[in-house]
Amino acid sequence: MKSTRLVALAACFIAACESPTRSAEVGEDLTPLAAKPLASPSITVTALPSLGGAAGANGINDGGTIVGQSIDAAGSGNAVKWTLQSGAWTVAQLPDGLYGSAAAINATGNIVGRGGDPHRAVLWPAAGGGSVVLGCAAFDFGPDAAVAINSGGTVAGYRRDGSITRAVVWRPGPGLCREDLPALVRGMSADARGIDDAGNVSGHAYDAAGKEWAVRWAFNGTSWNPPDTLKAGLYAGAWASNSGGDIAGSACLGTPPSGCQAHAVLWPRPGNLVRTDLGTLGGQVSAAFALNSTNEVVGWSLTSRNRSTHGFIWSTTTGMRGLGPLKGDSRSEAYGVNNAQSNGSRQVVGFSSVNSGTQRAVVWTVP
Repeated sequence: MKSTRLVALAACFIAACESPTRSAEVGEDLTPLAAKPLASPSITVTALPSLGGAAGANGINDGGTIVGQSIDAAGSGNAVKWTLQSGAWTVAQLPDGLYGSAAAINATGNIVGRGGDPHRAVLWPAAGGGSVVLGCAAFDFGPDAAVAINSGGTVAGYRRDGSITRAVVWRPGPGLCREDLPALVRGMSADARGIDDAGNVSGHAYDAAGKEWAVRWAFNGTSWNPPDTLKAGLYAGAWASNSGGDIAGSACLGTPPSGCQAHAVLWPRPGNLVRTDLGTLGGQVSAAFALNSTNEVVGWSLTSRNRSTHGFIWSTTTGMRGLGPLKGDSRSEAYGVNNAQSNGSRQVVGFSSVNSGTQRAVVWTVP
């Protein structure tokens, strides 16, 4: 699983234009903290085609298929996928993808997201085509959404229950019935955002005082255990998990709740190691939304003047490197990353835009 974060595209997006591949521009505004290395000049960013309007990419698998959402010429959102054909990226609406968004894709090409009005969790299977609304029709009602899928086909997401958000999963089997995950405190909200190949689910939940915790749910063979709070996980959220169970997200650094600055963090194999602060690109705030199997983490960070966000990729060897926007844009965010390919590069996906204007789906190639 390569991404667990939906990019929200508002109906007010205006038509997107295309831009050729270029080297990522890195200026003084992207200087990370602790003198970490700047982005390599050889990182390139490429605009992906759209259905006529704005677009954002949410996830990518090791086969290079990208998923996300695009606004069409009529102003409606569509769940889409991008594939590279004869050296050029092509975009296609997923079956029954109108009013939807694709959130994640697994190694075998199964895609999950949401669609319809009210939103329902949807699976687009790689085999057989078409789309499947997740859940037992007689019992499961929306609105709900799928945001992550592991290699075995177990899906994680959330549902709305009045004013409460509930973390849920759909496990392969008859009916694909939806299962609610235990809340940290009965009657309080919880949200699932990532799932590893062992079936452990990560996300965030609220305690009785309304404080947010980064949490992880495990299945004991017959039922779901109450969520475990991650180490140093108060005022934090777990936004993604890789196949091996490492978790990325954001957490409050400083003295919460006042004086708190959220930073992108990594929990390597929760329960074994404390969280790692990934830093920022010079600004006060950062957040992580995806990671691959070697703990290369992507997300966004405010830059040194706190004027805009820029995408980043972080690793233990390079630290945080900026992923610049397309030429003429001022903002970028990254939401998915795959593993290194045969040529040693990996692909990062997200969007690029001016601060308050058109979003364009993009893919960065990172050597």
